[in-house]
Amino acid sequence: MRPGNFCSGVRKKSTEECRMNVLDEIGHTPLVRLERLSAKLGAQVWLKDETRNPTGSVKDRVACHCIRMAKDRGDITGKKAVIEACSGTLGVSLAMTCAALGYHLYVVMTTDIPRAQLAQIERYGAVMYPVSPEDGMAEAVRKARLEHEDNWHSWYFNQFENPDCVMVHRTMTGPEIMADMDREGLRVDAFIDAVASGATLSGVGACLKERDSSVFIRAVEPAESPVLSGGTPGSHGISGIGFGIVPANFHRDVVDDICRVNTTGAIREARRIMRMEGVACGIATGANIAAAIELARRSDFQGKNIVVMGRDSSLPFLTTPLFEREWTE
Repeated sequence: MRPGNFCSGVRKKSTEECRMNVLDEIGHTPLVRLERLSAKLGAQVWLKDETRNPTGSVKDRVACHCIRMAKDRGDITGKKAVIEACSGTLGVSLAMTCAALGYHLYVVMTTDIPRAQLAQIERYGAVMYPVSPEDGMAEAVRKARLEHEDNWHSWYFNQFENPDCVMVHRTMTGPEIMADMDREGLRVDAFIDAVASGATLSGVGACLKERDSSVFIRAVEPAESPVLSGGTPGSHGISGIGFGIVPANFHRDVVDDICRVNTTGAIREARRIMRMEGVACGIATGANIAAAIELARRSDFQGKNIVVMGRDSSLPFLTTPLFEREWTE
């Protein structure tokens, strides 16, 4: 492998470029080799660092581009409001996007999301409708649909079923990964991501398999709520994934394997990457790292290139168990 731990993205973000809008900062995120972890495992682990997006998560991609695509098709023509049922991560991305484009945003979400994300959503000017954690995402979706039906001037984002969400990753995120690896003279042997709506995994996975059907696509879900692999819903602490439903945007035919990671393991690996690599990743990214470590230890993946989605930053989770002392190893 060529020396160096950084792939710069399909299009370099030059400091000399002017941006016409904050949304122009979305995408073209770097691919970073986790140097010390890779040396320890004997496989090359690459992190697609989505913390470089404006709100620090992969959700900026779908929030921005799905709304723009709907606008271009005329779906939002004359409408002033966007409605969605979502986690805090997508909620922040949608709130930022709607603020930049001049839309009102109404989000239905459970009340157990991190306080920092609640504050961000409010500061961007969105209106939140609370749902109890016990009722979960299914109830949030039901309420969001009702709000949409009662507001003729609204557009329902519908992350779990909207095919544009998958298309964004199939035509943008996936090609970015391939271009970066091509530039280094490397191939992608495996791609790993945790499932929220399923769009990132399905879109990137389809893109990679179009070129090379042997690429191994691994989905990650909370061990406490393993519905994708046939288990029952349950409570867990991996914020932003594992909503207790099997989304339509989770394309099972693209996926080779589903890995269960518990909350303790996700937090442990997020902390490990912060200490070992200096990467401030969130809990869902920690779950991805845990799944990558398990895969890299298999004999058939020794020396291979494993690309992991760096879904989120650690910053929204300062008041969560990720930073509580009792989690110190």
